[in-house]
Amino acid sequence: MKEKLNVLIVAILGHFLDHFFILSFSVLIPVFKSIYSINYTKIGLTGNIIYFVFGLGAPISGFLIDRIGALKVIRIYAIGATFSLLFIFLAPGFHLIIAGFILLGIFASLFHPAGYSFVTLNIEEPGTALGIMGVFGTLSVALTPVTISGLTALLGWRGAILVLAIAAGVYSITLIKFAVEGKFSGKREKSSSNTEKGFLLVPLLFILTFGALNGFTYRGFVTYLPSFFTEKAGGALVKGGLYSTLVLLSGIVGQMIGGKLAESEKREIFYVAVTFFSFPFLLATYFASGSLVLYTTIGFSLMYFGFQPLSNRLIALYTSSEFRGRFYGITFFLNFGIGSLAVSVGGYLADRFGIQSVFLLISASLFAAFLVGLGLLTYLKASGIKRTPA
Repeated sequence: MKEKLNVLIVAILGHFLDHFFILSFSVLIPVFKSIYSINYTKIGLTGNIIYFVFGLGAPISGFLIDRIGALKVIRIYAIGATFSLLFIFLAPGFHLIIAGFILLGIFASLFHPAGYSFVTLNIEEPGTALGIMGVFGTLSVALTPVTISGLTALLGWRGAILVLAIAAGVYSITLIKFAVEGKFSGKREKSSSNTEKGFLLVPLLFILTFGALNGFTYRGFVTYLPSFFTEKAGGALVKGGLYSTLVLLSGIVGQMIGGKLAESEKREIFYVAVTFFSFPFLLATYFASGSLVLYTTIGFSLMYFGFQPLSNRLIALYTSSEFRGRFYGITFFLNFGIGSLAVSVGGYLADRFGIQSVFLLISASLFAAFLVGLGLLTYLKASGIKRTPA
């Protein structure tokens, strides 16, 4: 029991910090626009690069996990993030600041495949654990806008980055204990109900495509939500961050429910249903005005964030431990790499048609994900693959 708790603590803290690190750029977009006089198109292209490398490192992480173990990869992530944040803090100009964020994106990309492999390889029936891990990830996403904007108001944006660097350093030191003891490597063998040593390719292809489209929706939503509410609040950064945090906090409910549903034999059905029920709220945000946008975005978060623990559970279900790290790597590359395109395309649309147009864009990708999900359910029914807990 203590070993499982330690595994979960390592994963929770790493996940919580990872989102804080990478989403700090999104919250600071209004600050950089003001200081360096750049528009949404330019900042969107910049963000596209940052978030693309956040996905690009995921396959590398998966490769390393299957060879040196998940815990060592998590340590590389933590130490690399610490030095990247210190580089950003000390960077004298915008181009070096962006170089620092790109470096941060590379190291931060290592965590998701490593963290989820670490949990699924060390905890039996990990659906609830994945849900808890997802809750803390969503909590981090939710707290980042108000925390970074608040720290920026108090200490300046460099002060906010320094606080993150200190947190990363403390986490790195914490991981040394586990590495020295040689426990919890994340290389423990687990069998799957569908495949003992290998993977089921066709269901995985559906899941990977579904994840890429959802990644586009997710990245567009979390990147432009703070700027959206900041504009609605008349340029007040802290107020925009507070509204964004309120919206994203509601996603914790979805994460908790998704974690429970991940252990159901009908998990694939719930996986697709999440997109169906969240789509109307996202589309309504494009048409809404006034205070109604707060309610539509909250409704979307409540429904949408449940897909994450379900997705991560399905990857574990359709792969053996031998291939799990690699498939988590591919999954997060598609989620974050393809998702990064939402930042540049969204930035262009925001300049041309207003920031609210971003929500129409990501509504289209969410609906496309739903259609892919229907394809997955149709295939599973036709093929007769048994959906039982791994």
